[in-house]
Amino acid sequence: DVFDPAFHDFYWNQWTGTATEFSDQWKAKISEVIDTYHPDMIWFDGLRTSMRGNHPPEAYVLDVLAKYFNDASRNQQRVTICNKNGGDFNFPQNVGLRCYENGRDMPTDVGPWFLIDRAIAYPWSYVNNKRYKDRADYHVRSIVDVVSRGGIFLLSLTPKGDGSIPPEEREIMKNIGKWMKLNGEAIYGSRPWKTHAEGPTITRGFKRNNKGEEKEQWDWRKEFTAQDIRFTQKGNIIYAIALAWPDDGKLQIQSLAEGCKETIQSISLMGSNRQLEWKQDKKHLEVTVPETPPGEYAFTFKIHTE
Repeated sequence: DVFDPAFHDFYWNQWTGTATEFSDQWKAKISEVIDTYHPDMIWFDGLRTSMRGNHPPEAYVLDVLAKYFNDASRNQQRVTICNKNGGDFNFPQNVGLRCYENGRDMPTDVGPWFLIDRAIAYPWSYVNNKRYKDRADYHVRSIVDVVSRGGIFLLSLTPKGDGSIPPEEREIMKNIGKWMKLNGEAIYGSRPWKTHAEGPTITRGFKRNNKGEEKEQWDWRKEFTAQDIRFTQKGNIIYAIALAWPDDGKLQIQSLAEGCKETIQSISLMGSNRQLEWKQDKKHLEVTVPETPPGEYAFTFKIHTE
């Protein structure tokens, strides 16, 4: 219906429309969404690019953002604005949550307070014979890494025209949910620890774009080891999430070696009720793990400290 004349006043016509008409329509639409639905989050897919051409002008954007935040304040509502823009600048005056599609252009020292967005499989919409290259393990590892840095993970599904979710996507989400049911305590409501990670596997790399520029990329498809650990914390609990299971029965954590600031009281494994044996030396904390892992990937060790 994009080209149906009956909807000419709803869709922007880049050939016959003016910048002023576009800006007025943009402001009216966003204001209607705020007034009607009071959303917790508003997402702009690269608004900065449009603002460079002064459509909409910065004054329009500031008016809409002020309206959103002021309405939320009156309603005692916590809200967030996302502007998808890989880089270190956000629209205007650094307002909003920095967002990086699948880690594209995300700097090494990012966060906390950023967002990674990704389609569960590309393209962003449903197509026939869609290929699902990445399964739940890939998305779970991504979630763990992003949250350990203080970030937010946004996974976009691609429903069919009738609104139904393809069975492949339901299966992926079911398995992510299965992992979350066991390990979600280390994710929901957690905060970054003093270091977000340790281990030998490098996820950061570079890729040349169509302009010949080297851009930062992040690759969570790597073959991770038991030495690759991500950390979160909640109160006096440190969660150490090993991205692979230690085959030799020993998990070694260098960041919690003897002499670290934290005093360890006990260690358990999410999905197991028993306390684990452990010892510290100047090189690392060593935890004796069960013979059988409680899941298939990303194993959470719950470390009580004082």
